[in-house]
Amino acid sequence: MDQVKPPLTANDESNPETNIRLNAMGSSGPFRGGKHLDLEGGVRIPFIVRWPGQVPAGRVDERSVLSGVDWLPTLCALSGTKIDIAGFDREDTSAAWLGKGEHARTKPLFWKLPGPGAPGTIRDGSWKFSPARKSRGEPELYDLTADPGEERNVAKEYPDIVQLLSAKLEAWKATLPKHDDAPAPNDNDNDQ
Repeated sequence: MDQVKPPLTANDESNPETNIRLNAMGSSGPFRGGKHLDLEGGVRIPFIVRWPGQVPAGRVDERSVLSGVDWLPTLCALSGTKIDIAGFDREDTSAAWLGKGEHARTKPLFWKLPGPGAPGTIRDGSWKFSPARKSRGEPELYDLTADPGEERNVAKEYPDIVQLLSAKLEAWKATLPKHDDAPAPNDNDNDQ
């Protein structure tokens, strides 16, 4: 007797059409997801700094977590420019840029996919949390140090971490413009 397979959905990573769409911008290697997603395959990108005489050639740092929001204070620190950066979600990451060691983040990173109603994602230390969505039915928590490919959801094992990160994410979302809180059309959570 033949087994009946469930139908493939647009967001199913085993769906060949989804696989083509996710890899249209290139492969994300061992990381889940692709461009335009808040999964590691969509937010992890290589960053190369070349500055002869300042940055050691050939150095590879796979542990520092940097973000575009860090560019302003980093470039200002490198150029000696004084700015008032109070209120920015940023960090000076110049030591990592200059090859003087790994950068240990002190502030969480947040992502919110475009479109109203998208729930957002937070990375704080090695933890990455996304609340439940229609396309991903339960909250997701990953320890990116142990599981950079986001293969093992540990949300049920760490409810205290889920609660803490959920509160931080909601506090951050409360700072966003109010028009962004409207429900998304078809409420698909923008998980494409």
